[in-house]
Amino acid sequence: MGPWIVRILPLVLFSLLVLTSRVIFFKSIIFSVVFILLVLINAPNIIQSFYWQTGSLNYTIPFVFLNAFLSLLILRENKRRFLLGFILLFIASGFSEAFALSLLVFIFLVISSLYILKLDGLKSRLKFVISGFLGVLVSLFLMSLSPGNDARSLTVTKPESLVFVIKSSVLATKWYLLRMASLKPFLYSLLIIFASTLFFAKKIKIDPKKTVLILVFALANIVFSTMAVIFSGYYSMSIIPPERTLFIVFYFVLFSFYIISLSLFGLFNYYFSSDFIKKKMFVLILFLNFFAIFFLTRSVFSHWLSVRSEIANYAVSWDREVKNLPEIKNIKPVGGLDSFTDNKGWVSSCVAAYYGFEKLKIVDAK
Repeated sequence: MGPWIVRILPLVLFSLLVLTSRVIFFKSIIFSVVFILLVLINAPNIIQSFYWQTGSLNYTIPFVFLNAFLSLLILRENKRRFLLGFILLFIASGFSEAFALSLLVFIFLVISSLYILKLDGLKSRLKFVISGFLGVLVSLFLMSLSPGNDARSLTVTKPESLVFVIKSSVLATKWYLLRMASLKPFLYSLLIIFASTLFFAKKIKIDPKKTVLILVFALANIVFSTMAVIFSGYYSMSIIPPERTLFIVFYFVLFSFYIISLSLFGLFNYYFSSDFIKKKMFVLILFLNFFAIFFLTRSVFSHWLSVRSEIANYAVSWDREVKNLPEIKNIKPVGGLDSFTDNKGWVSSCVAAYYGFEKLKIVDAK
């Protein structure tokens, strides 16, 4: 599409994410901006999942369609929205198998929660969500028929059995969620979402039974949507998905935590109606919010300086190796999980095309 598209794509994508999520976050542009920024800050590899054109198409743009779907679910009934529900999630699922599987889990939990909670307009909302669920299923079915699947399977390691895939997915999900919980920027982000929700959930009241159910569904989404993404990696490549794919996990986890925060404040308002208590609570959370913003900003700034230095060194390393073409050493790329060892064919073809060589060989660095 040309280099000019690459320059403006991140801004366009960010704007679309904010605008389509506005209804979800109490029609507040500020809250939407905060949430999307937190997602991007926590992205395991923002370069590959947001700034890289191909990565953004596969892993970030699908959330634009999901946000639009959820906005329609929240808004009042529209005669055409059932067809729109199918189309939106059909398109969203078609960008990547990992997103489609996690979306299948998410929509199934939404259907279950709507049915059990018996919200207003239940029949209409259920029809809409089920139409979206069917869109995901049809999209997955068509992807399974893609002729490119066989060609791609020849370039990766196939799993030894389905038992291996399931067991590995469960263990990797546990490891990855625990790893997320150990990251300070992630914890600061949760605190900011929690505090930000307070500003908009002042009038919401949710009874205890519904609160418990919402918490269960939100926690289930955190676990099973993460497992779905990781399952896609082990099923197709016998390894955990690359960092760019794990962007999907962070988006769903942060969104689920927003739902958790919303339900907790709804429960708080159900039991405590005193303005005095609410003001004290408001002051406390406001303080925590500023605390989290300060430390998150410091952490992000420090990390981005480190990434900038890493990218600069990466570029210098490539320039030094040009003299050795068409045989180059195995230079470690930016990003923790991807490596030349796993992607030698792809890397060599890209570099060969860039420098005008027919073939390029990557050898292990001594």
